[in-house]
This record gives sequence, structure tokens and C-alpha cells, in this order.
Amino acid sequence: MAVGESIVIWGAGKKGKGVVQKIRKGKIKYFIDSDENKIGRYWCGIEIKSVENLYNEDKKTILVYTIENEAVKTIVKKWGGKSYSLKDFFSLPNIIKEIDEDYYTRYLFDKTGLNIGKRQKVDNWYRDSYYNEINQELVSSMRRNDDNKVNEILSSIYDSGKMLFDEGYNVRPGMRLAHRIIGDIGENLHIVDFACGHGELLYQLKNSGHIVYGCDGSPKRIEQLCADGINGTVQNVQKTNYKNNYFDVVICMECLEHVSDIIKTVNEINRVLKQGGYAIVTVPYENECDCTTHVRQIGLSQMLSVFSRQFEVVNMLQTSYLNWTFDDNLFLVAKKQ
Repeated sequence: MAVGESIVIWGAGKKGKGVVQKIRKGKIKYFIDSDENKIGRYWCGIEIKSVENLYNEDKKTILVYTIENEAVKTIVKKWGGKSYSLKDFFSLPNIIKEIDEDYYTRYLFDKTGLNIGKRQKVDNWYRDSYYNEINQELVSSMRRNDDNKVNEILSSIYDSGKMLFDEGYNVRPGMRLAHRIIGDIGENLHIVDFACGHGELLYQLKNSGHIVYGCDGSPKRIEQLCADGINGTVQNVQKTNYKNNYFDVVICMECLEHVSDIIKTVNEINRVLKQGGYAIVTVPYENECDCTTHVRQIGLSQMLSVFSRQFEVVNMLQTSYLNWTFDDNLFLVAKKQ
């Protein structure tokens, strides 16, 4: 996308609102929508026009379509201008740069996430409604402390060794924001990633000169990390073999929604962190990004309450899990007191 190009958004709904929130509003000319009841109204302060307006649009304009079906594809092809799906648009390098700059600025200056509700004493909890039958069986196994069944279910899903589509550094704003914040914390830091997966963030941090460690429940993932020279171990994040007060930073991304006991896991983060060290944590926001292995849903006040017991929460933001999703993740940075 070149400097000065204007954007038309197809779809005046939740996803269209997400596009407006992620890019500079001045670039957007208007929405188009096939719902006649919306025509002439405004969404996010931007006029909604009929789809027919697209045919009169300058071919230098960019169309971002939030709806994908055969009718949309036919009209886009007939128009003949430059167009992108949400995923393709938010994979453009300059758009990724805008996303990253926005989140970093919000992290530095927007503290509204710290004022959400009253801190409460929180014990371990599980979800009460289930994603599917396997999810219900997983939660039930955790409730009765059946570790063998829990490991059987999780291993069947995660231990193939295959890289999942959502693990890449370039598609995860939270990973990139964590990397930048860690750069502000210091150089040559000792960093561990709890539930590190394939270690996409660890590779980046190692290249930045940090001393990195990773632990995960999948032997195949850890085997590959070790082969690449990263100190990886197969461990349960609720009870690791790391020394007390050892790490400058503990990363725990997309993990707390999966573990048997969230309180034990946060306690373990606290144990291995040095005094004044930082925890960088992400979780799905409430029921967003739900899946078979999510055993609890975590809201803003719950996240703050869990970490406020032992940490000074530096900031918490509602962010995107992937470049092309919207406000479906919580990103928290906390300092060990």
C-alpha cells in the first residue's frame, strides 16, 4: 500500500469497525454495504454507501472486504481495482508497522486497562459451558486431578510437532510487542518462555542477544528447539525445575487458559522471576478464539485480580491475537514486587 492511497471498506459491521480501529481513520473514504437499511447512515463516524458506488471509484483506491463469498468476489472482479481480504490486507508490511506502532504507543500511555473493576481474591476456576465434548472431558479430568487423562487429551492435539498457522511471529502482534518491550527492559537478559510452542519468539529474542530458555509439554517441539541451540525442556509450567529468582523476564503467552491451575502457574512465574523482573502474559479475552483446550475464560477484572496479588501490574491492553483479528486478546505486563 502506497502513501496517500485511500481505502473503502466493504462491510459496516464488527469487522469493519475493527479495520477503522487498526488503521489511520483519515485514509478511509467510506463503507459500502449491501444492507439497504444501512445506506446513508454512519458507522464509526464514516458514511455508509451502496455497493454500486464502488464502480465509480478511482482504481487507485484500495478496497478491503470483510465479507468473503461468491457475490463479493464477482463484484470485486467486475470493479477491477486493487482489493484485499482482511488477512491479506493486515499482512502488508506497512500495515503491520502501523499496528505495531499503535500498540506500543498504547502500552506506553494508555492506562485505562488498569481501572477495570475492583480487585478481588481469585481462586482457581474452570469454565461452566463447554466448547465441545472433548473440552468437557478435559475440564472434568482437571477437576478430579486425573493427570493421565489430561495428558492423553492434550498430547493427542498438540504433540504432532506440526507448526500451527497462528504460531508465527509475523502474524502475532502480541509477540512483536513483547519483543519491543523486552528491548526497553534491558540487554542480555535471562528470559524463559512458559509454554513456548515452537519458540517463534525465542528465536527473535536470541537473535537480539538475550539468553533464552523455553519449556513446553510437547517433546517434539522441545526437540526441535534444542537442535537449534535453544535451552528447551519438557516441563509442566505449574511446577518447573528452574531456580528461584533467576529470570529477568518470564513470557507466558496463550497458556493460562489451558492449565489445570491458573493460580499455581502464576505463583510459579513469580517464583522464578528476579525481584523487579517482568512477566509478559497474553490470554484470549473471555470467550474469544475459543477452542477445545480452553478450560477457562478470562476477563479484564479476573486477569488484573490474578496478577495484582504478587505483582505491580504495569499495564494491560485489549489487543488482537492475530494481525487480522480484533480486540480478542489481553496483553499484560507485570513487575515482581
